Amino acid sequence: MHEKHLTYFKVENFKRFDSFEMNDIGQFNLIVGDNNVGKTSVLEALLFDKETMNFTHRLLTVLFEFRKVANNTQNPIKLFLGSKPENPKFFISYHNKETEEIVLGKIVLRTASGENERIAEETYNTETAKEKIPYVPFHLGYDQDLITYYSKAIQKSRQVKKDFIFALKALVPTIENVEISLDSDTPILLISQTDKDEILPLSLSGEGTIKLIRILMKILVNQGKRLMIDEVDAGVHYKKFKDFWRTVLLAAKENDVQLFMTTHNIECLQYFKEVLEETEMIDLQKEARCFEMVELPNGSVKSYTRGYEEFANAIDLGNNIRGGKL
Repeated sequence: MHEKHLTYFKVENFKRFDSFEMNDIGQFNLIVGDNNVGKTSVLEALLFDKETMNFTHRLLTVLFEFRKVANNTQNPIKLFLGSKPENPKFFISYHNKETEEIVLGKIVLRTASGENERIAEETYNTETAKEKIPYVPFHLGYDQDLITYYSKAIQKSRQVKKDFIFALKALVPTIENVEISLDSDTPILLISQTDKDEILPLSLSGEGTIKLIRILMKILVNQGKRLMIDEVDAGVHYKKFKDFWRTVLLAAKENDVQLFMTTHNIECLQYFKEVLEETEMIDLQKEARCFEMVELPNGSVKSYTRGYEEFANAIDLGNNIRGGKL
């Protein structure tokens, strides 16, 4: 695992969390738990950056580009802050080195005059927001940002494009090519298949195919870094899950990307386990983790770490490891 991949993470005063920590983090991390326990909030906290403005920009992208909240919202960053007056704090460690504390500056955006806390055009550019954020929201399907990813991360290299097409065969065995068309006013991605004469817009493909394409593009853009994927199973048919998992995990391994992925789907967890049992995947087991988020009686949330053997045995025995309340 890359020396800059997290092995420990703690956040204080972020959304519902007064304090939340994850121990013994691997490269492939599946986060499970009940609805409203804070799985997505963990992914948002993992967007942290030592530069306050970078972190702010990422949070605003989540809010306005992915959740489509009106961008004239007053004090939008307050939606991500906890109940205490101070800003969030982050405690991180890489490869069990000494824990580093990160205290950000004041997380607000102001107009040039500073009169009102609101979005300023000069600091938040929606055209580049989606491209830069290392995050895949659960509901986002085909969008124009995919063309940017394809142009910058894939199209410029024959080998990268070849590997990308090969990876997509996991869900579309007959895929032959993906290309950008400039015939219309707005560029679109086209997909050609060996069993079809007509070249069709990628937007007409299934949700699972588009989801895999988005994840693969994000992995290529974030080489050597971390990537957060919300509801990784959304849009993927269960019969394709083993192929999907195999493709995503191998791509992350090849590009040295640390994955943090949420789900509450037992089939998603089951196929995660089964794929890691395959001969070519066994070496990845040591970096696979399942984090179970449990709400305690006092309303706080605790994370329980399970390595591969522990969560695999729990699944085989039929034990519940998908969180809940104590």
